[in-house]
Amino acid sequence: MLDISKIAIGNTTNYAETPADSIRVSLLTCSPHDEIYSLYGHTAIRYEDKASKTDIVVNYGMFSFKKPFFVARFVLGLTDYEMGIQDFNDFCYEYQYFGSQVTQQEINLTPEEKGQLYL
Repeated sequence: MLDISKIAIGNTTNYAETPADSIRVSLLTCSPHDEIYSLYGHTAIRYEDKASKTDIVVNYGMFSFKKPFFVARFVLGLTDYEMGIQDFNDFCYEYQYFGSQVTQQEINLTPEEKGQLYL
């Protein structure tokens, strides 16, 4: 389990191209909590670049609670999902607030594959 209480806040505004050995890409798996949209948990991708101090989550599955009939649309599978980019710490704090566990598994990418990732 990832200890989110000891994570330093990174700079998410510098997307400079950096050497692949400073990049780590991970799958984040979040345990369910009581909100209806989280009954099955959630997954996202973490992109961490120590050289540029970038630490973000690429999060597909975001939606607007302001849409009419949100719960009915969610239950019927009619939710309009979007992709969003979020600071890693903000992502973790949200799940910590709900008491959910966040597990991180690093994806084994070659330096060439990491070099192909552009944000």
